[in-house]
Amino acid sequence: MHTNILKFWQHLQNLPVDDPEKPSPRVCRLMLELFEAWRLQSPFPEFGYFGHLREHLDPDEAGVMGESVMVRRGYALKKTLEIISNEKAISDGFFKVNPDEIIVGTMPPYSVGQGKEAMEYFKDSSDDEDERLKFEIGFLNSASNFGHICPDFERVVQHGLTHIIKACRQKSKSTKDAGQRDFYRSVEMALEGVIHFAVRYAEQAVKIADAQQRLLDNHPDHLHREIIKQRTEGMREVAERLSRIPAEPCASFKDAVQCVFILNCALHWTGELTSIGRLDQILNPFLEREFKKKEITIPQAQEVIDCLWVKFDEQVLLDNRMIEDHFTSADGALLGAGGPSNFDQGALTNQWMQQVTIGGVVADNDSEPTDACNEVTRMCLEAARRLPFNCPTLDLRVHKDTPMHILELATDTLLSGGAHPVLLNDDKLVPALQKCGQTVELRSARNYACDGCYETIFPGETEFSFIYVPAVDVLEKALNSGAGFAGSGTTNLRGFKASYRSLPASDIADFESFYTILEEHIWLNVNRQFSGLIAAYGCKASICPSPILSALIDGCVESGRDFYDGGAKYHMFAPLMTGISTVADSLYVVERLVFEEAKFSLEELVACLRSDWGNRSDVIGRKVSPGRAREIRQLCLTQPKFGTGDENVDRHAWRLSNSFVDAVEAALKHPIHQNGLERLDKVFGSKKKSFNLLITPGVGTFEQYNFGGSFAGATPDGRSAFMPLASDLAASPIPSDLNLEESEGTNVWMSEARKPQSWNIDQDQDEDKRLRLEVGLRSLQDSFSSWNHPAFDRFADGAPSDFNIGEDFPRDALLSAVQAFAQGKGSNVMTVTVASTKTLLEASERPFDYDLLRVRMGGWTEFFSVLFEAHRKQHVRRPIYSK
Repeated sequence: MHTNILKFWQHLQNLPVDDPEKPSPRVCRLMLELFEAWRLQSPFPEFGYFGHLREHLDPDEAGVMGESVMVRRGYALKKTLEIISNEKAISDGFFKVNPDEIIVGTMPPYSVGQGKEAMEYFKDSSDDEDERLKFEIGFLNSASNFGHICPDFERVVQHGLTHIIKACRQKSKSTKDAGQRDFYRSVEMALEGVIHFAVRYAEQAVKIADAQQRLLDNHPDHLHREIIKQRTEGMREVAERLSRIPAEPCASFKDAVQCVFILNCALHWTGELTSIGRLDQILNPFLEREFKKKEITIPQAQEVIDCLWVKFDEQVLLDNRMIEDHFTSADGALLGAGGPSNFDQGALTNQWMQQVTIGGVVADNDSEPTDACNEVTRMCLEAARRLPFNCPTLDLRVHKDTPMHILELATDTLLSGGAHPVLLNDDKLVPALQKCGQTVELRSARNYACDGCYETIFPGETEFSFIYVPAVDVLEKALNSGAGFAGSGTTNLRGFKASYRSLPASDIADFESFYTILEEHIWLNVNRQFSGLIAAYGCKASICPSPILSALIDGCVESGRDFYDGGAKYHMFAPLMTGISTVADSLYVVERLVFEEAKFSLEELVACLRSDWGNRSDVIGRKVSPGRAREIRQLCLTQPKFGTGDENVDRHAWRLSNSFVDAVEAALKHPIHQNGLERLDKVFGSKKKSFNLLITPGVGTFEQYNFGGSFAGATPDGRSAFMPLASDLAASPIPSDLNLEESEGTNVWMSEARKPQSWNIDQDQDEDKRLRLEVGLRSLQDSFSSWNHPAFDRFADGAPSDFNIGEDFPRDALLSAVQAFAQGKGSNVMTVTVASTKTLLEASERPFDYDLLRVRMGGWTEFFSVLFEAHRKQHVRRPIYSK
């Protein structure tokens, strides 16, 4: 494992030339340039770089501003791709070709954290209608495209964009619907822009090849003659390739890799931060054909994959002082629910949504699944293991018959320190995906890939969005008569009211009565989310349509409807519950300490929570002295926690999850939503296919463990108000207002059976609030029992169990855990960050000495050095697991 660029490079250079661990000389040269670029600020288009569409129209296009938004969008995307590949873009650094490259294309610096730039195409106050104002009133604009989608790259690899353009022209001629004609016209224009984009790279490659040839001609005895010759030949190959693709079908393995990447670049430049999908399934047919013809060797193919990995990582920032904030109030809006799109940008600097999914089972309808692992699967794992990057996030689908050599390589890849791959269990996820409302074809469920985090969608067939149901929020409402603790005080008295006014704590007789109230608040929250989803659906279609993405999603071209206008084959929406671990720990406290052991009353606990454990006096209701509040908090802190393999607390997480999914399933069928669902079917369905929602419940905080916690008051598990929540479905971190004792195993919550007597808050240092945890580490595999329950199998969108282990974790022990996960032990998603508490603490003090240290951020991997301090602290406080 390497945590420092300089040490990694020294290691690499000390390897023998023919060492299999060493990338090819070409890849090493590309990496050296990459590392140097990471220290600098990537060029970012200035505010308004692309201007307004009307500024770029030719004289014969003067009437375009009178066309529909759909048509204007097609023009805008075509013009954007022309601008970003012109001579100015070259001088600005947005269009680059390195003579060493096999795969070319330039990704924009647009990340989920930094935002993006888009060409404007709305009418404004100078026109007959002020669309800009009209759309911004609803918090939507030209940057509202959500991404989070796996396009059908295989369609283009196999058939080319010209095939799609011809289909659009034919359908445009046969339809009488003006809206459909506008859609087909928009798709045609946008795809022509993509082809132009690729051809410009071909032209640039020719220029570089000619320059390299002149250098060779002028200096025939050049010291680097062989490298120059390789560059010349390579650039001519690139030029020939991009003169054909993606317009035409791919003919080779290199063609297919290049085709996927150039399309990925085009989509990202035009505002759709999409993922890659099942890369090994797309590429392997080409590789097998060339293997049979002996036209390529394994080392040569590995070099191509390595070069692709380098391309994915060109825009890395290691210094958060260099972040550019181009976000608007509507960037990546989920469904345009009437509010601004703000979230924790500081955790998303290097999140470009570029997920690569590999492994799993073959996408077919056969009665028995067939393993899908192939040579490309192995090569992707090798690239992730040997190259110290954060991107692409590699997602490995596993199942009970995944080959042992793949599990071994996955283990070695995890131990290399990149937090890759994410592991997903097909035997749990595929059945769940078939039970999410509408009938899902088995081949589609078996073909799932990750959308840009870990969410499961069907590549080339699915539109996707998600909604949050915060578990801490409904817990607060159950404890506090429908109000949240965060708002307690002189303004909102008992708290901010946002749910049923349920029984006060003093009137709740037992735990079952309390849990019934909790379920009532879950029920209301879920129905509110569904109501908002149904009401807002389709609002983006007339504002920010996506003709390029629509061309790569099954159903859109066929129906003549944009991706954001219900055109996709499947309409998938994921209600995600956050904070389950925090709430499970809290429910255990309420059940045991309040109702079983009567250590304090529920009313007394509520008083502690309203006053943030005695730190506030401006609250109404029962008063608890600060000393008593600290005493109660200490009792709460020392209770067992979810994620330790303790069934007494784990069963609360299981029950809560079942309650949530039950509510989701019941809400979808409730009469109160039927008129809305019938409207969706009438507007977006057709005679051939009714409009049905795929509802895939899941769990996910992603990067928002801090952000989500910032809205929440104190919780019964001992967490203080506004402090972070647990990440995804991981065990809770140590509360951030308690200082760590910097010794071996400090950040570990223990089950009741293993809890030592020395666990306490040192009363002599009460002001410092030092939490002493002189304990041993928990077993990783033993803890799987916390997640090994049918309740979590119902989360079709994934229930990530995020683990942290030390660098000295034994390989055999991790391999055993990976095998156990593949056999169905644990949750349906598993991630592993390799970094001890000591390493994380040192990296917090000297981040640039650890510039290759990477950590798992829910759905992706981030460099620890670029995280803001609050995120670093949360990672330090996550539990560490032993063998």
